Amino acid sequence: MELDGIALVLRVEKTFTIDLPVEEYLQLRIATVGELYRLVLQKLGLNYQSAREIDNLPRPYPSVIPESADSSGFWNAPAVWRVLKSTVSVEFNINQNQINESMPIPGLTLD
Repeated sequence: MELDGIALVLRVEKTFTIDLPVEEYLQLRIATVGELYRLVLQKLGLNYQSAREIDNLPRPYPSVIPESADSSGFWNAPAVWRVLKSTVSVEFNINQNQINESMPIPGLTLD
């Protein structure tokens, strides 16, 4: 795992207030945005909803996540997907429209 991948894991931990040890991440062989999304949903105790379905939903306004958000009822699958997508976009300078569940996460190629 490259430093960018580690930085993403740390950012996801902080954003969603979850514990994501790098060892667990590597053991699970997380390599795509969709796999990371499903892992975050699992850690938050949320049911899966496809990113494609979420991307087709009307976007609530405003879409600002408060800094003090915690996992006790704030998150839902659409919010997780949108924030994770934004996080990946910022971390790797990728246009959000190019991000989907099957996209490999840069720096996390596992051979």
